[in-house]
Amino acid sequence: MSDIVLTGVTKRFNENTVLLDRNIRFPEGKTTCVMGPSGSGKTTLLMLIAGLLAPDAGEITGVPERIGFVFQEDRLCEDFTAAANVRLVTGRSVRPQEIRGELVKLGIPEESLSKPVREYSGGMKRRVSIARAMMYAPDLLLLDEPFKGLDEELRRHVMDEVKERLRGKTVILVTHDPEEAEYLGGEIFYLKEDEE
Repeated sequence: MSDIVLTGVTKRFNENTVLLDRNIRFPEGKTTCVMGPSGSGKTTLLMLIAGLLAPDAGEITGVPERIGFVFQEDRLCEDFTAAANVRLVTGRSVRPQEIRGELVKLGIPEESLSKPVREYSGGMKRRVSIARAMMYAPDLLLLDEPFKGLDEELRRHVMDEVKERLRGKTVILVTHDPEEAEYLGGEIFYLKEDEE
């Protein structure tokens, strides 16, 4: 494991330059909170680090194999239960009762665990997405506005759980909320829009 380093990274979509010649370092084992205006490339940055997009120039080094990703959209299998969605990434490495226990800890009611996630509220789906990414036991966790749509009390509770489970892991969190960044105790990296 090592720091994740972007060197001279540029990413364009047709005529639109989202990131231009960026040099960024994300320290190993720490939480970094990426903030910035809409359109500054925060989500693109996470997609590049995850290898879901390729940079047009520059290189990204130090990215570990095991990456957990909570996308802005939940990306769940709607006909599966919450536990089955988590099991898709854990396989048999995590016992079913452990998965159920984590889901309950994140505030999914016991009586909902046997239902398909299509019947869940938006906030419940967010928590299943977070549980799935954490229980994969990633070396790097990418979080793209993971707590949006959660009420204040629930958000604090879920953030506490994320903090506890991911202590000592490399976490990159995209958020618009300075309170979230402060609560998770991460270094803040402010991403400004690029102009050519």
